[in-house]
Amino acid sequence: MQSNKVSVLNNKRLLQIPDNDMPAANDAGTDIVKTYVIPEVIKSRLPEHKEKFRSIIQKFTECLGPKLDAIDAAFAMNDFEQVADLAHWLKGSATSVGFDEFAEPADDLEKYSKAGSRESLKCSIIAVRQLAERIVVAEKPGSAK
Repeated sequence: MQSNKVSVLNNKRLLQIPDNDMPAANDAGTDIVKTYVIPEVIKSRLPEHKEKFRSIIQKFTECLGPKLDAIDAAFAMNDFEQVADLAHWLKGSATSVGFDEFAEPADDLEKYSKAGSRESLKCSIIAVRQLAERIVVAEKPGSAK
């Protein structure tokens, strides 16, 4: 089993993942590496200073953890259809609330689920988890830390 490689470039983490579902880079069978850019901090592109948007963003972040736990549980049970459904939710919801960094790994998560590609799926789950850990939501103006 191959390990994930993480390097830092211009204050951003790069998660490099072997993508066994893609054609080999050469005749020797070298794996093509899937690279996700994982910023140190992930903030929504929506105007968080407006209460309406901050509330929407906070609701998303509150349900994100349980959804990721559900992805892990479905993956553990080899329920790839459920993983694909949850990945589809993640792709749409995350980008709707301004977390565009989730688009590619969530799309891959859905694609690998439908293909039944367990190793690639596991790597995409890791990328999505790393993104989720870096989300920062602005506090309500005037609230004390």
